[in-house]
Amino acid sequence: MESGIRNFVGEPERREQCIEAIKKAVASMALGGGPDAAAAAVGLPAPFEPKPPAVSGIASAARAQEPEYGDGPKRVELREEFDIVTARGATRGMCAALGFPPVEQVKIATITSELARNIIAYAGRGYVELVPLSGERKGIEIRAVDNGPGIPNIDSIMAGGYSSNTGMGIGLLGTKRLMDEFELDSVPGRGTTVVTRKYR
Repeated sequence: MESGIRNFVGEPERREQCIEAIKKAVASMALGGGPDAAAAAVGLPAPFEPKPPAVSGIASAARAQEPEYGDGPKRVELREEFDIVTARGATRGMCAALGFPPVEQVKIATITSELARNIIAYAGRGYVELVPLSGERKGIEIRAVDNGPGIPNIDSIMAGGYSSNTGMGIGLLGTKRLMDEFELDSVPGRGTTVVTRKYR
């Protein structure tokens, strides 16, 4: 983990702060503390547990399918930029386990990065949940959830009339085009949930 931080965090002072924070968190866990204790040891709030807005359709369909890969859904909490890297890596790992070819793995992991970056940039915190899909059509579902300010100009964004400099140039419209299924639910002041799926 320490070598990974040295690879991804360029600023020396920030890099050493991250390493020290991880050491404190690990020490707290070793003493029998749970995630809350580890977060407290490094001055972070308890793990985020937002209540996502209701999303029908493909989200409910996914819950009706039992995952058959690995140990089921994986959630990555998003609080800072480095968590985006974690979410991207988790996505690529699950896609590899599900049998997606390497090019598709990179594409889907990039979608997760974009969604996670949006959460950090506009809501401050949230989570990404990765769900392996079984049944007749095998694949992966990505759920990006936050309790941020919501998106007031959804129609303009989805029509291609809005672009942001904070992401990687993919955006929500690009995500919809690259994935097989896409659903967006956002209420101003109550947060945003994006559910998207890619089939193998």
